[in-house]
Amino acid sequence: MEEGMYLVIGAAESSVKVTPMLLTVPFASTEEGWIYDVQAYPKAEKSNTAGITVEKRLYRINPDTFELDEITADDATYKVGLFLDKDGTIPYGDDYIRTIHIQNAQSGKASYSNVLRGTYYIFELDENNKAIKLNTGVEIDKENRFQYNVTNAAGKKDNSVVVDDNTVATDIAAYVNNIFITLPEGFFVNGKIEITKNVVVDGVKKNVDDKFYATVFDDSGKVVSTVELKQNDKVTVTVPFSEDIKDTVTYAVKETDKNGNVLDKDAFAYVVSGEDSVKLNESDQYHGSIEITNTKKDATVTPSGSNGGSGTSNGGSGASSHGGSATSPVKTGDPMNPVFWGLVLLVSVIVIAGGVIVYKKRKQK
Repeated sequence: MEEGMYLVIGAAESSVKVTPMLLTVPFASTEEGWIYDVQAYPKAEKSNTAGITVEKRLYRINPDTFELDEITADDATYKVGLFLDKDGTIPYGDDYIRTIHIQNAQSGKASYSNVLRGTYYIFELDENNKAIKLNTGVEIDKENRFQYNVTNAAGKKDNSVVVDDNTVATDIAAYVNNIFITLPEGFFVNGKIEITKNVVVDGVKKNVDDKFYATVFDDSGKVVSTVELKQNDKVTVTVPFSEDIKDTVTYAVKETDKNGNVLDKDAFAYVVSGEDSVKLNESDQYHGSIEITNTKKDATVTPSGSNGGSGTSNGGSGASSHGGSATSPVKTGDPMNPVFWGLVLLVSVIVIAGGVIVYKKRKQK
């Protein structure tokens, strides 16, 4: 190296973080020169990184309960940014912007990876990619606006994200929340239907290799949503509807194939029970539930007629009281009263005995 002063920094892809330092290569004597190497001992520390996931969530203030209701966006795009200062003026490099696209959903996510140790700040961005001040109203048009804040994983209002010894090598969560008072076009109130799926084989709940689906229909018979069910577990279906809704909204929930087609119950290997309508009431924040049970048909039984969706919701095998025949045991013989057959047998014996007596008398003559 030539004589002079040098700045020593860590390599960009190094596994450790090196504190920058100055290194001097002294001027050598013109006669003797230097006869030793210059040693540098930079201060280094392990530079573990973390990922940051930002989730954008949409709500409205319920005008009656003043609680937050989840809402769905038909098709909306938002931008969030990662900053180095709490005022949102110093971006996290050139790659500080993330776009979140929410389509037919209540939320959407974006992420940052390999973020070095330090404290960072999450902001929503305006159309000019500038940080929007926290806890302020954002105007969409003359009639609609929303309030926005950022919360951490604990639900507290805090837009800071800290990467340190406690959070390295993890995925840190931050939530950007938009809260509407009135809903603009393209946004809908959410209802929730919880579907419990029971699968019963030989009288016992059991997970099988088959897959099961349920479809939610509105009051006109239109498909709202089709979902794969979890065996002997629960799933929640979101059903969006306009803000101008009734106190009660009714949906029908039926077992279907994955394309939303109602099953042919005669050909289906299970007796299905529990299909019904679900009423979502405003007093319950438009949340409802239903329980559907599939009971495996006995392989020795030939189903006769449609079971009409009936069966044993508790997994029992006797279905006669539920209007289904698929789980009834096979019966042999005639179901008539045995007393009747006893009388027929007695009369037959008398007639045969009389015939024998007449035959003997004729033979004697």
